[in-house]
Amino acid sequence: MEKIVIISGPTASGKTSLSIRLAHEINGEIISCDSMQIYKNMDIGTAKIKEEEKEGIPHHMIDIIDPDEEFSVNEFVDLVDDLIKKIISSKKTPILVGGTGFFIHSLIFGLSQLPSKDDNLRSQYEKIHKEKGESALYEILLKKWPERAEQLDKSDKKRIIRALEIYDLGAKDSFYNEKKKKYDFVMFYIDTPREILWNRIEKRVHMMIKQGLEQEVRDILKSTGFSKQAAKGIGYSEMIEYINGKKYIKIKDVAKDISIHTRQFSKRQRTFFKNKFKNMIFLENSDINMDKIKKYFHNSEGI
Repeated sequence: MEKIVIISGPTASGKTSLSIRLAHEINGEIISCDSMQIYKNMDIGTAKIKEEEKEGIPHHMIDIIDPDEEFSVNEFVDLVDDLIKKIISSKKTPILVGGTGFFIHSLIFGLSQLPSKDDNLRSQYEKIHKEKGESALYEILLKKWPERAEQLDKSDKKRIIRALEIYDLGAKDSFYNEKKKKYDFVMFYIDTPREILWNRIEKRVHMMIKQGLEQEVRDILKSTGFSKQAAKGIGYSEMIEYINGKKYIKIKDVAKDISIHTRQFSKRQRTFFKNKFKNMIFLENSDINMDKIKKYFHNSEGI
């Protein structure tokens, strides 16, 4: 079983720069595991890497579909499975980089068989939806199973009810199948001190605003528009509400909420990866030693 490398961590932790450094060292190619960077033209809000920043390292799974297209985890897994085979056959090392934990976990372990529908539970949640609206269902899911809620659109009643059903039937853990991994892998998680990370996030958000995030969103709205999935992206959902006049009056309030939502998401990311990848290697952001990383890669028999 061939080994792959995974580099993850929260937004603004330095995943991109580390992955390029490592790719030079171990003859690697980079596969993005970011559920928003798959979209064309969504560049500023996703902090998408620029061509000149790639330093000649091949990057995959970036700009593969239009913003109005839907994209499933099954599609991600199928495409990346093929990419990994091609990269290994060319005598190179696949380096998976990103913070979309559900995509990464599904790639490594696959999705398990889930319980059949429960009509009683569904009728209960249908009643809540009818009486209190779609936001009520989403809030319930957010409290019970926040990492799954983050993957769904607030208006996607069908999937929200299915997620609540899975949770209530005690099948949350089996939603992620860890019985047999498809790949040996060594996984690094960049662990940045909270104050430093919060400061980086705020700076990044203000830079996105300065670089023209609002115009980027307006251009997409006028051309393809956003799919439900794409419109959920942090930075895009807030800006869409601002442009549509639904929530924000001042752009500074948009930036504030983007920062808050990014910080909240970073907390959930860390919890997810810590719970699902028990043996991942934490890297202190202030002292990332490339020789140490290479030693882990060459000596490890896979996690």
